[in-house]
Amino acid sequence: MGKYTPDDNQELEARLDRVLADAADAVRALPRSGHLAALILGGGYGRGEGGLRIYNDGRAAPYNDLDFFVIT
Repeated sequence: MGKYTPDDNQELEARLDRVLADAADAVRALPRSGHLAALILGGGYGRGEGGLRIYNDGRAAPYNDLDFFVIT
């Protein structure tokens, strides 16, 4: 089982790691980010139950959107 999906697709897990790091960096760069207490990934991916889609060329991609909770 992977961090984000039950399939443990290493390509998708690494991609989601990068997307989440980029999202955290973008939130930290906001002018009022000093009020941020937490940025939490919720939903299926936050529970490790997220879906993935495998395209005909073998690429893996998230099947659903990412749900974030911003705590200030």
